[in-house]
Amino acid sequence: RDLHSFPTRRSSDLWQTSEPHMALFAEEDGYAVYRKIAEQAGDYLTEKGKIYLEIGYKQGDGVGELLKKSFPQKRIRVLQDQFGKDRMVAMDNG
Repeated sequence: RDLHSFPTRRSSDLWQTSEPHMALFAEEDGYAVYRKIAEQAGDYLTEKGKIYLEIGYKQGDGVGELLKKSFPQKRIRVLQDQFGKDRMVAMDNG
């Protein structure tokens, strides 16, 4: 099994909008959802399971560290978008 997620990832100090607050902002400066995924994903992934997480462009290192802490044996990569900005963290067996 693989896990794909596009969670709310923004720090509330960055945006003002008419959208509902909980639709746009996550606690812990945008890392709360990623922390929960990293902590609980092991209960759902198979041995060859992978994780793909969309991230904010400044969150690559932080999200990568959360996954590395929970899955030290896995390969963690931060992937960039067409503009060279961090956009996804991928975890697999390498």
